[in-house]
Amino acid sequence: MVDPGKLTRRAILLASLALAIGGGSAVAQTFPAKPIRLIVPAAPGGPTDIVGRALGKVISEQTGQSVLVENRAGASGSIGVAAAANAAPDGYTVLVSVPDAISIYPLVKKNPPYRIDRDLTPVTLIAKMPIVYAIDARSKARTLKEFVELAKSGKLSYGTPGVGTTAHLMMELLKYRAGIEMLHVPYKGAAPAMMSIVAGETDMTATSPTALKGFIERGQLRGLALTADARSPSLPEVPTMAEAGFADFVVPAWFGVFAPRGTPAPLADRLNELVLAAIAAPEFQRLMGNLGMQGEPVSRQAFGTMLSAETARWKALMEAARMPQED
Repeated sequence: MVDPGKLTRRAILLASLALAIGGGSAVAQTFPAKPIRLIVPAAPGGPTDIVGRALGKVISEQTGQSVLVENRAGASGSIGVAAAANAAPDGYTVLVSVPDAISIYPLVKKNPPYRIDRDLTPVTLIAKMPIVYAIDARSKARTLKEFVELAKSGKLSYGTPGVGTTAHLMMELLKYRAGIEMLHVPYKGAAPAMMSIVAGETDMTATSPTALKGFIERGQLRGLALTADARSPSLPEVPTMAEAGFADFVVPAWFGVFAPRGTPAPLADRLNELVLAAIAAPEFQRLMGNLGMQGEPVSRQAFGTMLSAETARWKALMEAARMPQED
């Protein structure tokens, strides 16, 4: 839960900034003047951590200030997001996150510890990445339509990294659009969810092209379709959802940057500038290509609009699919 006491401390800080620098514009011109804390709401070594550390490295190189990455994993990323939401809104704490903890987690909880519209300031989108529906390579289903027919005739299950993750909602979206029922089996991470298919425990998962590529190369899993408007260069053999027979199914995952709510607009704009400059760096562009991501830097306003639309979409899906909220 966001600490109510923070509201008073934030008000004092913001008043001080306004008096000293005329609403934040002066400090924004010299920002950053000290190290930046970058919170990653995930364990070291995963995609969010890789993106966050790479972003921090480039920002540090371009500004001459250190960027200190802090991994705050747990509870579908909500622990790290709450830490960022409770931080002082002075521009020196930022969050790099994926949809799981931002757009989805607050919807699956009856009493969420935070809400993006109340506790966070969107800074910018870093990149988007398609999601791939994958099954056992030994399955007799060779296409997504064939798998749907199998699901209609038998009791199948799907594995995900956990309740309230992007994979969970993407699987529920497929179920809803295809008119099928499948049992959800949550695991502690994407790798265990994919291994559950190899072990014969589950029948499908939704994952990233990067995570899936090795399983395909080893002949363990098969990609049936990806949620993009074009095929992925890293998995050219996997068709798009439209090619697989599901129109209007472009639903990518994303990586974005946030600051605590109450961050002065000039500082938030400056953070946007720093992140956009880092994203444009050749080394960061190479990383995004290696991860199968498509860079889509946007303004703060455009990112906020995108988040509002996405939250509304997932909320509508949960209501249509009658997904219960958790305590």
